[in-house]
Amino acid sequence: MRLFGYYALHSVWNQIRKVFKTWVLVFILVCGLIGGLIGFGAASLQEAASADDEQIEEVIEESEEVPQASFEELTGVSGMDVFELAASGLILGIFVFQVYSAEKSGSKIFLPADVNLLFSSPMKPQSVLMFRLGTQLGMAVVGSVYLLFQIPNLMLNLGVSFSSAISVIFAWVLTLVSGKLLQLLTYVLSYRYEWVKKNLHKVIYAFGALLIGGFWLYTRTGDAPLLQASVRLFNAPWTRWVPFWGWIKGFAVFAMEGKGIMALVMLALLAAGFAALIYVIWHIEVDFYEDAMVSSQEVAEILEAAQSERGGMFVKRKKDRSEKLERDGFHYGEGANVYFFKTLYNRFRFGHLKYFTATAETYLAAGLLMAAFMRFIAESDNVMPFALVFGVLVFFRAIGNPLNTDTKYEYFRLIPERTWKKLFWSLAGGSVNCLLDLLPGMIAGALVMGVNPLKALAWLPLIISVDFYATNVGTFLDLSIPHSIGTTIRQTIQIMFIYFGLLPDIAVLAVGIVFGHPVAASILCTFANLYLGLLFLGLSGVFVEPYGGRALETDGSETVNAKQTKAVFSKIGLAGVIILGLTTVLQLGMVRFFESSLEQIAQSEWGMWLITFAPMYLIAVPLGLLYLKQVPAVKIEKKNLAPKYFFVIPVICVFLMYAGNLIGVLVTSLLSRFITPDPVVNPLLDLTSSGTIWQRLLFMVILAPLIEEYIFRKQLIDRMHVYGGRTAVLLSGIMFGLFHGNFSQLFYAAALGIVFGYVYLKTGKLRYTIALHMLINFIGGILGPSIVENASGVLSNIEKLLILSPAKILSMPALITLVLYIVALLALVLAGFVLLVQQMRDVSFEKEISQLPKGSAKTIACINPGMILFFVSCAGMIIYTLI
Repeated sequence: MRLFGYYALHSVWNQIRKVFKTWVLVFILVCGLIGGLIGFGAASLQEAASADDEQIEEVIEESEEVPQASFEELTGVSGMDVFELAASGLILGIFVFQVYSAEKSGSKIFLPADVNLLFSSPMKPQSVLMFRLGTQLGMAVVGSVYLLFQIPNLMLNLGVSFSSAISVIFAWVLTLVSGKLLQLLTYVLSYRYEWVKKNLHKVIYAFGALLIGGFWLYTRTGDAPLLQASVRLFNAPWTRWVPFWGWIKGFAVFAMEGKGIMALVMLALLAAGFAALIYVIWHIEVDFYEDAMVSSQEVAEILEAAQSERGGMFVKRKKDRSEKLERDGFHYGEGANVYFFKTLYNRFRFGHLKYFTATAETYLAAGLLMAAFMRFIAESDNVMPFALVFGVLVFFRAIGNPLNTDTKYEYFRLIPERTWKKLFWSLAGGSVNCLLDLLPGMIAGALVMGVNPLKALAWLPLIISVDFYATNVGTFLDLSIPHSIGTTIRQTIQIMFIYFGLLPDIAVLAVGIVFGHPVAASILCTFANLYLGLLFLGLSGVFVEPYGGRALETDGSETVNAKQTKAVFSKIGLAGVIILGLTTVLQLGMVRFFESSLEQIAQSEWGMWLITFAPMYLIAVPLGLLYLKQVPAVKIEKKNLAPKYFFVIPVICVFLMYAGNLIGVLVTSLLSRFITPDPVVNPLLDLTSSGTIWQRLLFMVILAPLIEEYIFRKQLIDRMHVYGGRTAVLLSGIMFGLFHGNFSQLFYAAALGIVFGYVYLKTGKLRYTIALHMLINFIGGILGPSIVENASGVLSNIEKLLILSPAKILSMPALITLVLYIVALLALVLAGFVLLVQQMRDVSFEKEISQLPKGSAKTIACINPGMILFFVSCAGMIIYTLI
């Protein structure tokens, strides 16, 4: 038992370590940043909403309140009934899938280590199987941690308590455990008894037919609507006592209804059931040596191929191909588009009747069954549920990742074309294949339903966009996550990624259906899926060729005089102290002078701006730059910026601005809890919310970028780059962030400063960084605040807004502008993250005249009197803003 526990715990821990060494953790953090951005934006809107809600009141007075019936009044079914019905279907579907795939999944559970380590140990064969089951089940539960984020959603939409929401998540864990144990029992029985293996699928098909037929007969015996009939049959009290299926849903429902004792009874029955299953499995006399040997050999070959530059040139087939296959050679396309023609060529070569693949036949069967259900049982000609079934099928089909058949081979990298071009053509072939697979099922289903096939085919763009998005996610994960991680874990992570990506689809479709515009909603969802798919496509190329065109980094000279170089950086730091110190002292002096002598000027808008900027620009900056002249400047060779970067760099800057701002707000909020009970005010918000738009344009969009870029890029980098471009860019960017004197601006200002510094280092032209700085200040200081301010009157009374008709809501330009701004902002933030990842691999620094050695560059540049004094001064200002 100790040996079993040792291997189980170490295997689970190693799997978790492998997952979090990948981009999965980065993605989770980025999702958190984006989610935080949404939350922060909502909070900002709430704070900005003024008491003056005349606009919304006028609209409400003109409109008539539309009485809205509840869902239960319309259907006769409560939300709890729908929850239990959905849980019943989900649990049953998981059980059927696990049992159906028992033979295949059971044999694939073994790994090479099982042969070399476990079979030589004094353990029963069932112990080996249970060990692998435990590791897979443990990682599946860990991979489901994202469900914790749904607790607020459950509490809000179902009106349940926190404990009830936890019970629902625990019921999911129980479902996973039950499904795996049932799968294991089925595998053991089919391995032990040949007749079980031969008749397993037939029994499952018979069960499905019996279930559907029984439900059809039940609906025929009464006149209740379809939903009510489903609730009466599958939610009947006796169904909660059906082993495993009923016990799990009974546990969840009883817990949500507040019946704690009954929930505990169901939990006890499940525990007893688990013990019984394990006992039966344990006492069936079988051995798995043959399956383990075959499976471990296959896994070893896959891992070896994956470690050899992402796969070999050839694949070993498990069985010979038919002699009837065409062997006329492949000679279509050229360059990257051969992947498009290859995909279609193989389809028509291997497909039944030169067209039907296994996927197309599955879609055809599903379409006919769903169409028959809609026409003869639901008695409806609504094609939306019919189309959504195909969307679900495409979703799960994409988990198999068709694009991986191209990217896993070495020759994918050898073709002399751009990586993203090859990925695009391969993906295009997969999308066309998806279209061809869907057509027969959708057309045949529409004919069975008795509707115009064009009504069904109108949903094709949305369904194909789901395939496009899900396939790109699968490719990204396959390229970025090590192949040593189990297939179950990889697919769990993939489902989690796709789930988060499809949340906008669910929300938009729900809103479209409620407001009576499902077509418009489906169009929006299609574009959203295509956009997100393109983002993941962009990330995938980075992992195909992870080093890109990055030049080899060179070490510095060992003959650099560390003492003299420290003195140079110390003078640069002291120049920053002079500017910072004089600005602070003069600003405080001017505030006291004007408040005592010229109070009217101090309280005016122009007075506030002059007190803020005049001491810095007119006195502190000139004196600081005068002192900085002691350090000689070396001009950078001037080059033009490539045209594509006029789009790429601004988008990256938008991502860094909002992500860095969110980090700053979070850090400030956390620190303020321990330092002061009063909320810390962001100085930037004070500036963006005061003064006229012309004053903000003058000081924030024109003067600030001109002077700050001249100081931190022109003056600092010209003097530091001779000691290393990396050192100059990073240090000038950090100084730029610290100079703002508060945590709210520190992180995004430092990140933007590093980007601006790199642009200046590569071009030697200040005009580019000034233009970028102006653009960012305009978006963050003028455009965004103005849109929020214009919409604040509408949003100040959100409860009344919700009762308006869609036409009235669409007649509010301020609200529409705000929604479009938020959507565009989220799109830019996501695109900025992808572009940043892509461009990072091309970042390079040339060796400079007095290049500092790698090991001592940070010490020489930062650990000197001037820089230390600058860092301490900035830290003092930051602490002062917190208290």
